[in-house]
Amino acid sequence: MASQHKVCPDCGKPLSVQRASQRKKRCYRCERAAIRQQARAAHDHRVEQLYGLRPGEYRLLLAAQGGHCAIKGCPARGIAKALAVDHDHKLGLHNRKAVRGLTCALHNGWIGKAGDNPEVFESLARYLREPPAQEVLT
Repeated sequence: MASQHKVCPDCGKPLSVQRASQRKKRCYRCERAAIRQQARAAHDHRVEQLYGLRPGEYRLLLAAQGGHCAIKGCPARGIAKALAVDHDHKLGLHNRKAVRGLTCALHNGWIGKAGDNPEVFESLARYLREPPAQEVLT
């Protein structure tokens, strides 16, 4: 019966008999929120260490980009998977001056595969605007 009197320390709601018997300290909703907060803090710490960002700068970049991937028209918001910190590989890691922005995994991969070369993307844009097959096939 003592387990019925346990309450969540975060919201004050009584714990269910099942959660109390599992020795859970929080209600399900507060436990999920705590896990999300821990994951966010771990991610922020990791990117701060890896890219030389100061605390809070990842969130500042995300807000400056409107909460989306930096690539125009991309709807990715980094909810299921955090946006990648895109950086200039020539300047290396642990260098906040190398950081260009936050991109989704797909666009970050494209940039990496192109070797950080903007001419590749200019060529792709030309290809899409003026497909060579149309000249031959008309």
